[in-house]
Amino acid sequence: GLRLPGVIHVRGAGERVLALARRTGLEVSTQPLALDRVLPRVSMLLHHGGAGISQQALAHGRPQVVAPAFLEQRLTAEALAAQGVALVVGGPGTEYAQSGKALAFVAGRPELAEKAQHVAKRLQQDYPPGALARMADACEALLNPAREST
Repeated sequence: GLRLPGVIHVRGAGERVLALARRTGLEVSTQPLALDRVLPRVSMLLHHGGAGISQQALAHGRPQVVAPAFLEQRLTAEALAAQGVALVVGGPGTEYAQSGKALAFVAGRPELAEKAQHVAKRLQQDYPPGALARMADACEALLNPAREST
């Protein structure tokens, strides 16, 4: 009932769940979303806490609502919460039992988005684009000095 604009990926859902998702007013996708296309369009995310989506959302400076199902997802969610860029829903000791309430909270707190943007800028300074490729090239050059660099 929040009526926030957005897009939702519903994996393996039947028609009943898809119909319910469509009634939210969200754009519904049964196919995985290309995060590099979605993240620039959204102001926050609700997800399960997988390392990949968590890292990409953090790199894009998006506050997150995380609903972990497994221990490693919970650890990721708690690390994000400790950075001040996420709220954790579900499970013991979480302030928000329902994801809708958490999304409404995040939507109403611009300081969470500002914190996420600050963390993203710090990450971009510490780990500039292409740094991994440059490190791999340097390692290859050390291991194979006869190889000409390209």
